[in-house]
Parts: sequence; C-alpha cells; structure tokens
Amino acid sequence: MNLMKFSTPVYKDQIQHNDTKVSLDIIQIFKFRNFCIIAHIDHGKSTLADRMLELTGTIKRLTKEDHHQVLDTLKVERERGITVIAQTATMIYKYQGQNYLLNLIDTPGHVDFTYQVSRSIRACEGALLVVDATKGIQAQTISNFYQAFDAISAKEGKNVIEVINHTIERVSPPFKEISQEEQSRLPLKAFLFDARFVASRGVSCLIKIMQGSLDLQKTRTLMSYHRSKRYDLFELGIVQPNMVNTSILTAGQVGYFLSNMKSVQDAHIGDTFYDEKYQRSSIEPFPGYSQPQAMVFAGIYPEDPDDYEDLEKSLQKLCLNDGSVSFNYESSAALGSGFRCGFLGMLHLDVFRQRLDDEYDMIAIITAPTVQYKCMIRGKDKEIKIVDNPLEAPAPEHIEQWYEAIMNATLITPAEYAKGVKTLCEEKRGIMKSQEFLNQSKVVHYTYEIPLSELVTDFFDKLKSISSGYASLDYEFNRFDEAEIVKVIFHLNGDPIDALTFLVHDSRAVDFGKRYCARLKELLPPQLFKIAIQCKIGGKVIAREEQYHFIELIILYSIKALRKDVTAKCYGGDITRKKKLLEKQKAGKKKMKARMLGQIPVDSEVFLGLLKQN
Repeated sequence: MNLMKFSTPVYKDQIQHNDTKVSLDIIQIFKFRNFCIIAHIDHGKSTLADRMLELTGTIKRLTKEDHHQVLDTLKVERERGITVIAQTATMIYKYQGQNYLLNLIDTPGHVDFTYQVSRSIRACEGALLVVDATKGIQAQTISNFYQAFDAISAKEGKNVIEVINHTIERVSPPFKEISQEEQSRLPLKAFLFDARFVASRGVSCLIKIMQGSLDLQKTRTLMSYHRSKRYDLFELGIVQPNMVNTSILTAGQVGYFLSNMKSVQDAHIGDTFYDEKYQRSSIEPFPGYSQPQAMVFAGIYPEDPDDYEDLEKSLQKLCLNDGSVSFNYESSAALGSGFRCGFLGMLHLDVFRQRLDDEYDMIAIITAPTVQYKCMIRGKDKEIKIVDNPLEAPAPEHIEQWYEAIMNATLITPAEYAKGVKTLCEEKRGIMKSQEFLNQSKVVHYTYEIPLSELVTDFFDKLKSISSGYASLDYEFNRFDEAEIVKVIFHLNGDPIDALTFLVHDSRAVDFGKRYCARLKELLPPQLFKIAIQCKIGGKVIAREEQYHFIELIILYSIKALRKDVTAKCYGGDITRKKKLLEKQKAGKKKMKARMLGQIPVDSEVFLGLLKQN
C-alpha cells in the first residue's frame, strides 16, 4: 500500500481510501479506535491531526497554498492559531492488511477550554499526549517524565505513520467481549458529547453509540432521557472532517445526527438518547457532565438597544457550542438591557466576544471583567452572599467580612527566568508552596497560592514577557480566604457609571483607580465641554460609637474640552461680531452641559479598550 497516495472521499455511506472503497458496516467493532489528542497550547496537536488525516487518505495532501490545521474551522482559531472547540474526524486506515476505523478528536490546549477536553475524553478509549520536544513539558502536560521523544516531526510528517500504528496497538477497542451481531441486538443507547448549530440545518448533535446501532432504515425517532422529548431524525453520518451522510452508526462509532430539534437548549451535553420503542424505565442513562465553575464575569450589551433580541439568540447559539458559558439577564442604567455572562478565563471571554462578531455580525459592548467574591452579612444569621456583579454587592455597613478565591497555580519555567517569575508571583500576592528543579536543574517547577483576581488580569502576559514565552501556567480552585475588598465606582462629571463599578483588593485600589482613570481619559472622545473623570473608592469600614464611617478617596482626571473655532468664518471687520459668536457658543455649552449631566456617550470601543487593558 502506498501510504503517501491521497484522494478525495466519497460523501455517501462509503469512504474513498487510497483508491479503494471501504464500506463502514464491514469493519468489525474490535477494529474501532476512538482517541483524542491532548497537549499544552501550541504544541502541535492540530498539525499532527493534519498529518494523520493526510496519511490515512481522509483529505488530500496539503500544499503551501492550502489552509493548514484543517480541523480549526473557526475564523478566530485561524487568526489566533489556537484550537477553541474540540473537532472530530473519522479515518479509515489499513494496518497489517486489515481496515481500521479511527475516530480522532482534536482538543483545545489552553486552560480556559478544559471543559472541551473533559467531555471529549468521555467519548474515547485512549488519548494521545503530545509534547513539543523543543519546549519540553508545560504546566498542563506534567507527568513523571521530562524528556520528550525526538523521533517524530508532525510538521514534516516524519514517523507519523508509526504514531498511527502504535495508536492501533495501544488504544483498546470500544468492546472486547461482545461481537458486532450481539451488540446490534441490544437496545440503542447514544451518548451526546458535543453539539453545535449549523446554519440552515439546525442543531447537529455529536454522539457516540454506546450500545446497539442507529439505522435510519429502522429508527426514525429518538428520545432524550434528560429532556424526555421526542425527535424525528432526517440525517445521520460521520465527520471527516466535513459532515458525511451515512445510513447507519454501529456500537463504538462516533458520528452526528440532524433532527427536528429546534431549540438550542434541547441539546443537553451528557444526555442519553434511545429508541422510542423502549420504555424509559428500562434505559440506564449515562452520568452527565458537571457544569464547570465560571472564573470571570462580564456584562454583554448590544451596541444598539434594538439588537437586544438578536444578541440573545446569538448568545444561545454560541452557548450551544460552548456549554461552559453561563448567562443571565441584567440591566444597567448606563447601557440598558443586557446579559451577565460567566467564562472560564480572560482568553475564553475574548474569544467569545470575537465569535459573536465573526459568526453573528453582532458588535457588543463588553464591560470590564470581574471575578467572584463572597461576603458575610452582619447579623445573627451570618449569611454568606456570592457576588459576581459589583452592582449587587451589599452596602459596606452591612458587610462583616469579604472573601476572595485562592487558586493553586502551577508554573514551569527555564531556570534562567526563575527569579523574574518568582518576583511576579510575589507582586501578585502569591504565596509559594513548593519549588522543584527538573531536568538536571534546567527547569523550575513552582506551586503558588495566588488570588484569582490577580491571575485573570495581566498575569499571563507578564509571565510570557518575563520568560520570553517559555514559562507556562496552569491553575485550579483551592478555597476562599478572608480579604479586604473595596468597591470602586467611576464617575463622569459627577454621575456614577454603574457599568464601571468594580470590586478590588484594598491594596490595589489606588493604583487600579489611577490606571483606569488614565485609560478612560485616552479612550473617551473629546466633547465640547470639560469632562471630569472621578474614581471614588469607598468600602473600608471603621466602627466608632456604633456609627460607620467610610474612607473615601477621589482620583480626578479631566478631559479638556474640544474647542470649536466659531470665529473662523469672520474675516476681519467689527470685533463685536466675534464677541457675539463667542457669547453664543458659551451659552450653548452651558445648555449642553446641563442636558447631558455627565452622561457621556460611551461606545463599544471604550469598553473594548478597557477589556484589552484588563
């Protein structure tokens, strides 16, 4: 067999493989291999997937003119060079004279998208761990070894065939002790591990057949166990990496189905689908997924208030593809009606914003992000309140104690950058828990406890800058600790702007206020009257004679008025003409100032600028 010979697949129930048509239903179940590729970000997962797709004849050989990373289909993925959503592809590969069905899932590598990885693993019997030998082990691929294998190059295609062969040898088939015929007689059970909205086609559900078989000739309807709803099937197939219509999916296979599922909320990740001819009580469902904990929260508002409903529909469709995003309705005096959304990190938030723009042409105002805090309310009950929106924070006199989230942070850096990394962690209020030297003291492995609010701002960018891009970071939630938290409110011409309200650690409050005031001064467009930007920081409560006094600090910046030369049209003559024009302009400014009352128009660019600053 010539493994370097490529051809285009046939989009029916047969697949073109090296000029030989292979019917899916003749491949035995013990020749199925379901595996995912996992690694740290930018270690070559998608490049390796490209070579596998080429060498198995699933896609034609890519040239310099072709788009590489074929499984990265989103515009944001191609522009940033990262994988955002897990993608699956089915390959047929001949090994030792036998055809094998390989189902590959390419997963994201950034910590913000770990939810995609966890649900992909549930559909696999094995995983291929990729380590870039030029970068070494990173924080998200820690293992008991450090040295990476140097006998493979996914970029050049060197020895990728050996990787495929070892995958077949080492990854177990979905079932070992039951034949294809026995499986086909069992009641159908399909596991939903992903879903996405396909334009003009509706909701595409990615499933793994865990038991029985799904045949359009015999089964035209499916029941959802968790939703208790009935869906009519009209298409069934595999992903290769395009959607390929087939007539049947057997036990162990990964594929998709299209149905009359209209609502994006109906696709419950982790759901179990079964044939409606069986009683629900006879079906044992698969355990679902636990919803990941949001780390970063931000308000999302339509730039045009009339686009509110369109924004809601866009959010629902995007959340179908990304179940880790949560959103609830909220309103703002400054921005109107919008949504409070929770994300797994700052990159997650920024990618979500870009996808709204790229995929739905929805330009939204994103308020500056915040993290989740807890506070204990004064009183006998000592009630604990969770606060992820600064506007919902109780008044300082009602709060007995604030608590902030503490994360366990794992950092790996070359030894020459260790001092700078250590200094950065200390500046971010980090407490070192352990320090370990790896690879003959060439690499340092740190474990720190760092507040989440310090990690989600500019920590990652500074870490990469200090280490010339070599250091890596991973973190997970540890606990909530007592903290001195204050509320920061920005004012324009004396009026508070609720969309610019933050909860900040007391030690950071003054610096935070100065930076944001300076940033607002740069971002706000000049007006025909002077704008006063104030940051009022109040919140540290001092008890004296049962009265509560507040420490208030005001940071003031001013934006100079944009001067219009109303006398430009005067070409000499009596000076009284110019005086009249100047007096008229002065009166107009007073009217404008009285009418606007500091409610300066703030568009999406201002909030986007603040988001980038954060």
